[in-house]
Amino acid sequence: MYVRYLIESVMFVLLAFTFQYIITIFNKDTHLIREDKDHLANLDKKDFASEEEFQKAYDKLEEHLHHDLLLAAVYLAEAMEVAFIVFSFPIRTIMVAVFSYRTGRNFKLLNFNTVVDTCLFIGVLAWFIKYEQLMHEPVDKKHSFNHHETMMWNLIEDIEDSGFRFDILLSFVSGMFWLKVFFLLKLTRTFGPMVKIIIAMLADIISFCVIWCVQLFFFTCVGILILGELDEYENFLDTFIMLF
Repeated sequence: MYVRYLIESVMFVLLAFTFQYIITIFNKDTHLIREDKDHLANLDKKDFASEEEFQKAYDKLEEHLHHDLLLAAVYLAEAMEVAFIVFSFPIRTIMVAVFSYRTGRNFKLLNFNTVVDTCLFIGVLAWFIKYEQLMHEPVDKKHSFNHHETMMWNLIEDIEDSGFRFDILLSFVSGMFWLKVFFLLKLTRTFGPMVKIIIAMLADIISFCVIWCVQLFFFTCVGILILGELDEYENFLDTFIMLF
């Protein structure tokens, strides 16, 4: 049983690292896309000696934009391939429930592990549904985009307009991946005792955080009054961040 949990933990840790690596590159590409958009929007003919130079600069920026959009779409698709494993979690839970029932063992459906699995499953399912919706939107002929480039362009537009915060959805899925790793390590002999100690310390950590926050508020209020002539201490939020 120990070997099984250890193998499962190692495999999922590698899966989480792979997923995080791909998502990190995808996130980097989305920032490059935003930069390309800003450069295109701020490109002014007055800054160039001739129309030809302006057109060359514009074409070069558009080429970079096409490249970054396509690259981001590829990495997003690869991340989806890695995240596809999440759809096996409900099947695994059902199999464990059936096995427990057949062998007369206790099975608790509502525990941290199944809650994390459910949240991860819902997050990835929402991701896949949104991806399919974006892929079926009409191709943007104005910018000469293909389907994948149009999908990424609309995704970035939704994030900037707060229509659908795909970045928040990805961060939620990524967080659930690492929380899953945390609970898998709990089942191993090597890391399990340490994880249990950390969980047992949560109540004490919360108490410490409450006392710490009271001290922060105390010194923030005093700092505003004593050091108010300094720019860093002119309002409550800036002072709180400075002392944090």
